[in-house]
Amino acid sequence: NCAGCSLGNDPIADVSAEAFKTVMEVNVLVPFILSRYAMGKMAASCGGGRIINIGSIAGESPRLHSVPYTTSKFALGGLTRALSVEGRNLARTTKTDVDGVVAVCQINPGNVRSSIMSAEEAARREKEEGFVEVVDLANYVATVANLPNEANVLESTVMPTRQPLVGR
Repeated sequence: NCAGCSLGNDPIADVSAEAFKTVMEVNVLVPFILSRYAMGKMAASCGGGRIINIGSIAGESPRLHSVPYTTSKFALGGLTRALSVEGRNLARTTKTDVDGVVAVCQINPGNVRSSIMSAEEAARREKEEGFVEVVDLANYVATVANLPNEANVLESTVMPTRQPLVGR
């Protein structure tokens, strides 16, 4: 689940309820719907599987003027943990003869180049904090995806070495 939108970095007074709702729908509701569907399919046909949610370090350490995005990434963390409990108990709670589990985890990237930020913000972050390359993040996701379902990395962070996380 790699849904993500921000819809700007406005002060809370300038954030409409509609913009907040849109960010929550894309960043939380869509992963919920997709996970619900995937867990059902994994239980019925595969005997298990893995769901990887892509969060953000914003879910741990917000930036100024990021209320909708940060709130959604905190919520995704809660969804991940709740789905993890559901997945590990899948064999005991379904009506089918399920053999395996669904491992659910969250990877929280720091700065990754994307169209979600303005060119000015990207230039600032490049100078001050750096970026993780998309291919490096993808390689890490593939590593986690290739773990056996009986092993899980519940949550991890992949970020540029220079990017501050604690004490932003």
